[in-house]
Amino acid sequence: MLRVDGGRRSDGTPKGTPEPKPLTHNNHGKTMALKNLSNEEMAAVSSAWVDPAHPAYEAMRNLNRLLALSPKITARHAAINALTSMHTPSVDADTTASRTAELDQLHDTLATAVYDYLGTTAQLADNCDELFALREELMPQGLSPVVLATYREQAGFAAALRRRLDPTLRARLMALPLPNGTLLEKVDAWMATAVELGRLAEARARSEAQSERGDGAHVMRTRNDWIRMVNAVIAVARMSELEPALDYLLFGQLTTVEATADLRAARRIAAVQVRRSHSRVSEVIPKVDPKSAGDKTQTG
Repeated sequence: MLRVDGGRRSDGTPKGTPEPKPLTHNNHGKTMALKNLSNEEMAAVSSAWVDPAHPAYEAMRNLNRLLALSPKITARHAAINALTSMHTPSVDADTTASRTAELDQLHDTLATAVYDYLGTTAQLADNCDELFALREELMPQGLSPVVLATYREQAGFAAALRRRLDPTLRARLMALPLPNGTLLEKVDAWMATAVELGRLAEARARSEAQSERGDGAHVMRTRNDWIRMVNAVIAVARMSELEPALDYLLFGQLTTVEATADLRAARRIAAVQVRRSHSRVSEVIPKVDPKSAGDKTQTG
């Protein structure tokens, strides 16, 4: 536990700052990961560094090396924030990203559970052919295309599945009991989650399209300037050998959005690879600890 003296911890962070997770600067600021960030994600990261009401702002001003970068940080944040101000978003970007991450995990969990349940039960049951056939009716191409599809594709798959679920098929699913309901209830929940993911992806796509309708060269130059600024902050922070609490205060959000951007990009690439080669999930997308990776989103 860090010592608290006069309202501040021993590392200079304000009293009341959440206990940190163990981080390292070497995990931040990979150029390719930063390029994957949306304009809104970039602005969200640097907003904490320029907002006098945010603890990160005060902490940076207490570090001489970072204080020297203050004019550049302010200028680069203002420029990237101006790109996001080209429109009035219909949804809050942070809230949407968090909700999408929750739904994405729930969708993949439900789809995988339904697939595995039917496969495992079939191996133990006398009517194995019937259960395997039922699984194929739900996921004709297997599990991988379902969980690795874009959010829009997942919504389209759910809509098509709903049309195929006639009373007879629904009755067969209802006849399969679970400790907390029936398989039909889980299939319905899986489809509802996919539809909501598609809706959020559409909202995000509209928001990002509006924010990037400005001059393409200007947008690219502004984004690259912001990335260079962030890399400079990271380099200075690394030399300063910050304590974990201060590191988390300054870079915790950056770690989260970098993981989000990496997963979003990996998901798009994996979806293409699966469609081309029908590979397994583990062969085309990295395993990530959801507790450390934050949320994962995509534009669909």
